[in-house]
Amino acid sequence: MKAILPVLTFALSLLASCKSPEPVAGQVQDQIEVTALVSAVDLAKRELTLEGKDGVQAVVEVSESVRNLGAVKVGDEVAVSYTEQVSWKVRPAGEASPGMASGAEMNRAAPGAKPGGKVGRFVTVTASITGIDKVAKTVTLTGPGGDKFTLTPRDPKNLERVKVGDLLDITYSRDVAIAVRAVEPAK
Repeated sequence: MKAILPVLTFALSLLASCKSPEPVAGQVQDQIEVTALVSAVDLAKRELTLEGKDGVQAVVEVSESVRNLGAVKVGDEVAVSYTEQVSWKVRPAGEASPGMASGAEMNRAAPGAKPGGKVGRFVTVTASITGIDKVAKTVTLTGPGGDKFTLTPRDPKNLERVKVGDLLDITYSRDVAIAVRAVEPAK
């Protein structure tokens, strides 16, 4: 349960910096994509040789779980995208109780398509707002295991927008997607 503290701290500091009169909710996301060109394909060994924009080459062994490896051709582009997201939402008391849920998702390319897929994981923690100290400009959250965390938000004025008993849902997700794309020749 202690591993959740950084996510709760981050999400609450973002939550408290919201200045909009809209419901207290939001998200932040970061995505990185790297690409490389296929410079060699060895189907017998299930290996691809990839070359980055800087000219550096790497040989990658491709798992048996990857469909349609034979559809990959020299000159195709392999793109790997990594996304992390934190979203949060305050809900009125009584809609739920503190808890935690997690899950995973996996998608693979359809038979006959270029190889690709996506793997994602998420964890959602619901904490209860159990204390607001306007003098000290802090808020106390109680997590699903009874752990209490007292935090100082970036903009304490936004503590006016929440009340003791409200619930805070915080979801952290990570996705990795891989796609093989044909590259159009330069004209």
